[in-house]
Amino acid sequence: EERDEYLGIVVEESQRLARLSERILALSKMEATAIVPHVERVDVAEQIRRAVLLLEPAWAKKDVRIELSLDECSVPGNADYLVQLWTNLVDNAVKFSPEGGSVNVALYGGRAGEEGREGARDEVVCWVSDEGCGMDAETRRRLFEKFFQGDTSHASEGSGLGLALCKRIVDLHQGTIDVQSSPGRGTVFEVRLPATEGHC
Repeated sequence: EERDEYLGIVVEESQRLARLSERILALSKMEATAIVPHVERVDVAEQIRRAVLLLEPAWAKKDVRIELSLDECSVPGNADYLVQLWTNLVDNAVKFSPEGGSVNVALYGGRAGEEGREGARDEVVCWVSDEGCGMDAETRRRLFEKFFQGDTSHASEGSGLGLALCKRIVDLHQGTIDVQSSPGRGTVFEVRLPATEGHC
């Protein structure tokens, strides 16, 4: 039994190190990239649905409800990069959600005249929100730094690279990513991406 326990630990740590290596390589590659490769029209709603399905083992294990409200819309970009973005954000939301909590993903397709924005039709906006512990101002300030982990209670579950990857992906697509959060009030990530050609 003791041998099996140690073998389990070795396998688990090996998998964690493999995931860390993959993320370091992915981030290094993106940091060396000046423009987005292989640009195409990407169906954002479909990518988010696939990301949620991919993460089903994680949210089902915690009995977390995933609530989707998705406009059918697309953006010009790299499909592999963007699916990584949505997967990282939803995975983070599930990770920091309490047992039996809910994660909301809303996608707004830039309908003209809404939000009081003159250029609203030219962008796609996605909000990913959770009911977790939230974060203080210092954590929000450093959130997108490489290897930074604001909540050390989840340190063994991540690498501190997921949000740095998200930031780089959004930057490469000429978009923005912001966070609204406060202690005890959950967290909302907001991603805005250009919906028209010529930005990547």
